[in-house]
Amino acid sequence: MSIEPKTPAQRFETILLLTDFSAASTRAFVHALALALACRARLDIVHVTDHEATAEDWRHYPAVRDTLERWALLPPDSPRSAVFDLLQLKVRKVALHGRKPQRATLEYLARHDADLLVLATAGRTGALRWLHPSVAEALARDVAACTLFVPAAARRGAVDEASGHLRLERVLVPVAAQPAAQAAVELARAVSALVASATVVIDLLHIGPARERPRLALPDGVVSNWIDYGAGNNIAACILAQAKTSGIDLILMTTAGRDSLGDALLGTTTERVLRGADCPVLAVPAGW
Repeated sequence: MSIEPKTPAQRFETILLLTDFSAASTRAFVHALALALACRARLDIVHVTDHEATAEDWRHYPAVRDTLERWALLPPDSPRSAVFDLLQLKVRKVALHGRKPQRATLEYLARHDADLLVLATAGRTGALRWLHPSVAEALARDVAACTLFVPAAARRGAVDEASGHLRLERVLVPVAAQPAAQAAVELARAVSALVASATVVIDLLHIGPARERPRLALPDGVVSNWIDYGAGNNIAACILAQAKTSGIDLILMTTAGRDSLGDALLGTTTERVLRGADCPVLAVPAGW
């Protein structure tokens, strides 16, 4: 009997949310929880603190059970066991002690696998260091997993915070010859398929003339739209301008470090997009 290969979204078996219990990271919590439900993934909520975490610390953060009740996925006053018994959702809460969130998280990931890392970003004035785009992006670069960055102040999100429903209408995938965008396109299709209530349009943004578009195999059912931007030095600005013009709900980028294509879609470009994005950004390692 042949075994069907997993779709990209089904490869998200473990989702790790890194939180500092701030209001900024609450929005990331909503996205991580909704995706864990949609992908039937285990959710690890990891808190890095420079002091020993207490039960009181966790009380200041949204509770999984309370959130699921608010989303009408669990009856009011459900027992703790209902999270798994009724929804088959496994949740693990982990407190890591350390003054350097990036190092503590990497040490944890060396011992525990994660397929999707979810991080809040809040600009240079973020409450703690890992909310800064530069640190969040550096952490993601050291992790061989997809990373969802959720800007705390973004006006658009991929999840309706009141209901927990995924609400994607348009996804933007920047495309270049290198790194290849095929994995990003397939993941965009898989994530779009999780949204049953609407047709999701995937905008393929190519920086350069149409004749130089790289070849992509578009999966069945993809509603796509090619957009060609004139070549320019500020690729991040092109991405952000198109995202604003088209009302994009999610930017999905392939990343491969700092040393190829003059940083296009990579390294510092990702950080510039994170600083200016008005929606979540999902980074996919090249070759994922």
